[in-house]
Amino acid sequence: MIKLENVSKIFNKKSNPIVVFDNLNFEIEMNKFISILGRSGSGKSTLLNLIGGIENPDKGNIYIGNNNITKLNRDSLAKFRNEEIGYIFQKFILEPSLSVIDNVVIPLVIRGVDKKEREKKAKEVLMFLNLEDRINEKVCNLSGGEQQRVCIARALIGDANIILADEPTGNLDYERGQEVLKYLKKISLDGKSVILVTHNKDDAYKYSDYVYEINDGKIINRTKIGDENENS
Repeated sequence: MIKLENVSKIFNKKSNPIVVFDNLNFEIEMNKFISILGRSGSGKSTLLNLIGGIENPDKGNIYIGNNNITKLNRDSLAKFRNEEIGYIFQKFILEPSLSVIDNVVIPLVIRGVDKKEREKKAKEVLMFLNLEDRINEKVCNLSGGEQQRVCIARALIGDANIILADEPTGNLDYERGQEVLKYLKKISLDGKSVILVTHNKDDAYKYSDYVYEINDGKIINRTKIGDENENS
């Protein structure tokens, strides 16, 4: 279970404070495909960043399984993120001058895994994503869809249990975007937790097990796909 308990988050506290969340309580199941749906500025990306430990709450607790990540010190939180969470960003955040494999192995380099083992794992995950023929290509020579699959590979290589995807199709055309979402669905069916942030209602309802709609920092609706809407 991923659980946010009485979480508050405020930006610009010293001048013109922006209250994103005020005593938010939120729970989601593990090992499911979850979409967080909302318009720009609704708080959905901040929610993802809180779950991923990128942002710290101003108040409240965040639990991932048995871990209260708000109680971890800086080093312990960094270690937890490296081992348990894979992050897929909309803007890719890849090193364009490096090869595909050199981008993908970065989490294992940080973890101190030896070169032979990390390259073995990279080849396995790149094969899963149909990128084995691009393994030594520089990232700058790839298409947008291929670059996003490299991001997915980097998120998967550490065998993270939770994959967080922040508008991963935002810079892709429809066909490439659907390709990425199909890979994320496949990952969830293999037993990982996938949490997708999106403003695209069609995509959310097409691929998810549960859809949470967020507006002005509040969860306004929860839908289990195939069931009637359940008000939060």
